[in-house]
Amino acid sequence: MTTRRRFFKEIFGQLGVLRDDIKGCESIPLNRLSELPDNIIENIEPVFFPEKKSYIESVISRKSDWIVEGNNSIKLGTLEHKAIILFLKGMNLRNTAAQLHDDDDRDNKDIYQAVTSFFFKLASLRLCHPRKIYRIDEINRGK
Repeated sequence: MTTRRRFFKEIFGQLGVLRDDIKGCESIPLNRLSELPDNIIENIEPVFFPEKKSYIESVISRKSDWIVEGNNSIKLGTLEHKAIILFLKGMNLRNTAAQLHDDDDRDNKDIYQAVTSFFFKLASLRLCHPRKIYRIDEINRGK
């Protein structure tokens, strides 16, 4: 059952990419962002989709504990709240983790991992995307 759900989720994701291509919008498969090399991932600047930005801002202003998108939800802790605020300011993943490290006792590597994981969750729900467009297949061929 899980593989069937995953299959349909990926198909619908690809249909969204095709729709954007037809409209002339350049896009990337957001479910493949984690395939990028670490040196690129750390420089990703998260950007919220325009139609989702006001929702995200209202979640932050209400200090809500959850982001709900369709049938999916993400639990928000202090780190995630602060990360969203830094994402909205245009900070990349590495600098977001460094900024959050100042307020947290955890190891910088653990915080960075938490920040990137959170970004990947937001991207998988199509709430945000990288500011820059990455051609994943071209980058992976160059490895």
